[in-house]
Amino acid sequence: MKIITVITQMEGGGAQNAAIRMAQELGKRGHVTETCFLYQKRPVYAHYDRIKVIRNSPPATVLDYLKVFFDFVSYIRKEKPDAIIGFTYYANIFGALAGLLAGVRFRVASQRNPSSSYPTPGRIVDKIIGSLGAYTRNIAVSKAVLESFSNYPASYVEKMTVVYNGIPYRQATMSVSEAKKKYNIPGDARVIVTTGRLSYQKNHEVLLHAISKLPRIHLAIAGGGELEKEIKELLNRLGLQKRVTLVGEILPEEIPDFLQTGELFVFPSRFEAFGFSVMEAAFAGMPLLVSDIPALREILDNWQDEGPSAVFISPEDSGKWQEALEYMTAHQDVLAQYSLSAKQRSQHFALDRMIDGYEALLRP
Repeated sequence: MKIITVITQMEGGGAQNAAIRMAQELGKRGHVTETCFLYQKRPVYAHYDRIKVIRNSPPATVLDYLKVFFDFVSYIRKEKPDAIIGFTYYANIFGALAGLLAGVRFRVASQRNPSSSYPTPGRIVDKIIGSLGAYTRNIAVSKAVLESFSNYPASYVEKMTVVYNGIPYRQATMSVSEAKKKYNIPGDARVIVTTGRLSYQKNHEVLLHAISKLPRIHLAIAGGGELEKEIKELLNRLGLQKRVTLVGEILPEEIPDFLQTGELFVFPSRFEAFGFSVMEAAFAGMPLLVSDIPALREILDNWQDEGPSAVFISPEDSGKWQEALEYMTAHQDVLAQYSLSAKQRSQHFALDRMIDGYEALLRP
């Protein structure tokens, strides 16, 4: 079977990683695959094999978006795939409509954030075309995401099913000291780490306010994004220039090395569909301090009667984040306990399980 995974923009992020992983793993199972980015924001994956980019820069006008769409339709007609799998809402929409125009049999959407987080135009179009049958299947990456669509028309919801994200197991390739040197992190610092775009969703500012009152803690952030300037300005206002390392975007295969530099993984996101970054840290056996939001509760709290595998804090309460950071970093036994429970929980989200779930939806 020929399968194209489609994602809106090329930049570092969980959905981008998922689209590429999906194509790679389906390729290992004998399918012919390619990952298509509708446009390039940052060339993070430009050197990967089997990558197609429709536009080399972000669209600026409605006409730009229309040109991207029609160029994408031409690409799909030329490639003649048996299936298109969309990642993120605009990729879902473009993939389904182009697939209909090109006669593609399987047009699979994947909903990777709560519906309320979608911009209004995307939410409206997604609801309309999903209700009219443009998606042959519609995947929610968690029960929390599925619940966010509960008030949609029955014709939309009946195509939905939950397939949890899967995380590949990658091992670190360097020692802690080597990794700290590579990422310019002080060798003698007590380091906490996080990964994720510098964006409103990821809520890094709450961490900065929390550690501003904890002078012995150093924060390292891997990720780039639209709020980089604002984050740097906040660092200057809080006097944290020497206690926060902005690593920038890193390749997926580098993440285990970066995680090596920290003793605690922190994730204050305001909303998530699943939390790739969190589960990658769990696979690495890191203790987790995360936002108390539905998707993270779902995957980390009382899974199959195993009990909690993370500490949960309201994403907007910097005082509580400060208290939790101070307590956890002062108690090695607590860190060890949550390290073990996170590693155990991660085994439920192996990559093969996710691929099995998607592949099952591509059968007649």
